[in-house]
Amino acid sequence: MIPAAVKLYRGYDYAMDNDAITLDPKYVVDAEGRRNSVLLTVAEFDALLERLEELEDALEFDEAVRTSTGFRSLAEVGDELKREGRIQLQPAD
Repeated sequence: MIPAAVKLYRGYDYAMDNDAITLDPKYVVDAEGRRNSVLLTVAEFDALLERLEELEDALEFDEAVRTSTGFRSLAEVGDELKREGRIQLQPAD
């Protein structure tokens, strides 16, 4: 429950990059007018989580490329997994 001294103020719309995420945050402020919480819809929150996951993936990929000593083709990896018996191809019907 929000105390009586706390008011809700409507936020602003935000757009990010080409994959626009439109946010309409509502700010919870204390008696002195200081923001202390943000309210988002579930859709806005889910969109932000998805964007964060995409950014994490991009950062991990960049780190892998930066620190790699070499890459192997998918065929090479597949051949190695077959030799080790970790995968088996199913015969085509």
